[in-house]
Amino acid sequence: KSTSWLYDLEIMNRFLPQEFLDSREIVELKDELQYLGCWGQFLKRDGNIREDDAQVFIEKIQKAETFDQLVECFPHNIFKCQVEIEIFKEFLDI
Repeated sequence: KSTSWLYDLEIMNRFLPQEFLDSREIVELKDELQYLGCWGQFLKRDGNIREDDAQVFIEKIQKAETFDQLVECFPHNIFKCQVEIEIFKEFLDI
């Protein structure tokens, strides 16, 4: 079981079993605001800020008037995925 915004990226999905991707369910962002799964989309792998995404986010939140509009400012959906571990073992040939 895993929850991440990374499952919204095609490049990431190439490295995952199709059954795992088929189990994706969009998670309500308003339920994830306290987790890195939500805010991590603004960080590069070296810990620096993704300036382009952050700038667009800042511009959008300045225009938002409601909580729901604020939540819609995030650039990526967050997905919850879940499959049996055997799916990954078969995919990884272990």
